[in-house]
Amino acid sequence: MLNKLPSYIENKWRSIVSSCLKNGVNPTLVQFASFLSSRAEEANLPMLEGTRHTKDAPRTSKEEYKSKRKNWHSSLKTETTKTDSCAFCQSPHRLDECESFLVIPWSMRKKFIFSKQLCFKCCMPEHVAADCKATVKCQQCGDPHPTCLHTQPKKSHDNKCTLVCGDQYGCNDNSMIVPVWVRSKGSTIEKLVYCILDPQSNTSFVSDKVLQYLQLKGEHVQLKLSTLHASNHIVNCRRVNKLELLSYDRQTVMQLPTVYSRNEIPARRSQIPTPDVAAKWDHLKSLTNQIAPYMPEVPVALLIGNDVPQAIRPRDIIAGEENHPYGQRSALGWGIVGTICKPPAVSNRIISEDLTNSRVFSSTLYKEVITSSKVQEMMELDFADQNVGTMMSVEDKLFINTLRDGIRQREDGHYEMPLPLRNHNMQLPNNRLLAVKRLNSLKRRFSRNPTFKNDYFTFMEDVLAHCAEEVPAELLNLANGKVNYVPHTGLYHPRKPSQIRVVFDCSAIYQGTSLNNGLLPGPNQINSLLGVLLRFRRERVALMADIKGMFHQFFVNECDRDLLRFLWWKDSDLKNPVTEYRMMVHLFGATSSPGCANFGLKKAADDGEKHWGKEAADFVRNDFYVDDGIKSVSSPEDAIALMKSSTGLCADAGLRLHKWT
Repeated sequence: MLNKLPSYIENKWRSIVSSCLKNGVNPTLVQFASFLSSRAEEANLPMLEGTRHTKDAPRTSKEEYKSKRKNWHSSLKTETTKTDSCAFCQSPHRLDECESFLVIPWSMRKKFIFSKQLCFKCCMPEHVAADCKATVKCQQCGDPHPTCLHTQPKKSHDNKCTLVCGDQYGCNDNSMIVPVWVRSKGSTIEKLVYCILDPQSNTSFVSDKVLQYLQLKGEHVQLKLSTLHASNHIVNCRRVNKLELLSYDRQTVMQLPTVYSRNEIPARRSQIPTPDVAAKWDHLKSLTNQIAPYMPEVPVALLIGNDVPQAIRPRDIIAGEENHPYGQRSALGWGIVGTICKPPAVSNRIISEDLTNSRVFSSTLYKEVITSSKVQEMMELDFADQNVGTMMSVEDKLFINTLRDGIRQREDGHYEMPLPLRNHNMQLPNNRLLAVKRLNSLKRRFSRNPTFKNDYFTFMEDVLAHCAEEVPAELLNLANGKVNYVPHTGLYHPRKPSQIRVVFDCSAIYQGTSLNNGLLPGPNQINSLLGVLLRFRRERVALMADIKGMFHQFFVNECDRDLLRFLWWKDSDLKNPVTEYRMMVHLFGATSSPGCANFGLKKAADDGEKHWGKEAADFVRNDFYVDDGIKSVSSPEDAIALMKSSTGLCADAGLRLHKWT
């Protein structure tokens, strides 16, 4: 709460805290509440309303104003030319326009600007925001801050809706908006944008900023537009040809006809489909791994009309009941169309809606009297530990039963369990052609980026040594519908730019299906993060550790390993022929892996409790969030004992508990 107060009030409270500490007492919450009440009364004195706290500065003459403005322009020009490269990637563009910088988490962007001592207004060096005279406007919300520091507004939860709502009360629907890559034909410069698929438009449009990024100019023309707002409206724009569109997974490429530019593409970001929306509807749950996660830094900058029928045409439909949203697959990916949440019959909210680009609707709302108990209930929402209870779906029960019946402990201590398939009679098409295509694309990337190649090969050598095996010769031509090839790619950790992780793409679609479509994710049995943190605060001595390579410590039954085949060069030499391997462990990228790893970890705690004690077993069972464990105990002796016992318990299960702090 203190962090949300203005700095001058925070400083006053610091003085009170300092006085209390000098007297040997700690300030109480009652004192803090009384302090806030006093400050609020001071700020709302009626007789001082509208007064200024500073003297009016003398008015500047017209000549002085022109002189200052001229000097400011020249100084700003001089200042901007001092830094002609991005502080993050050293490329010739501003930090606020850096694609690599915009994709890292917001907190890391803010920390980077602070560490480089850059201005938080214009992102330039040698001055601070208080002295900055640049005019800055966020490209996302229009507020006076750099685009790279834009944050999404927090969604409200006062209507206690059990489904997924949009970011505004009157906008609770999804449309066919999918992420795509756009580039000029023959160019290597490309940009990730959200694309609206609109069958009611007979023309396609792109934003001016995308054309500027792609270094395209186009021919200036006048276009006659007819919309609900105006008919035969003449607008000035540019006409561009030879644009190419790639699906988010880069598996589909299509040529666009003539495209016209607009200053911006009108759309509400709350209409972008997300995996969270799909997860809340039973008939759409299969799309949670097909729809890309929401990317707040990616602009809505492209609209494809019915002049590109291959993009607009529905390929598949997943429908629920008559009034439910439905899933639709286009050549560019899956989307969700329709109302995703019905407005409640009772609301405490006062609604103000901008009519621009909005629907006209009618609804009946009743105002509820807000009592003190309601206020207390709302205040406690943020501190409630979410408990999913014991209710499990049929698929969740199938997941648990499959692992419980199939898990076994190997001679080396590691646990081995089957892949939890939705249907044990599942038949998958042989997608080796897809894996070959993706491997060739990876090879071209190796030739362009030697550093990426070296990091990738180092990672794969470790995978081949500990986690994979070559497919036996007698199984190479196996054709029983239980053979699947998993493409793979490399990603760098945003906080560790030199650390690569090879991710196996179990969501790669071939002939309308993928491996993840046939895997059960299982029930959410991960410990509540809030509960782990609250228990961590109980005692005075704290300790923490994590499990090294958790997913790769749990093996897959041999009968299921052919579903995890992948292609790589023999002895990691590009000159050697491509060889078929198969993973022996659960993959980072399979929808079932988190559930399997969590099940195996709790199984290890249950099996090791008798030998290593209840304290170690409870620590592994209850105080781990995925692969990170934190715990507090009453004394250093207890901490040392817990470290030894829990490390031994994990070692018996083939798990390495390390990085003890």
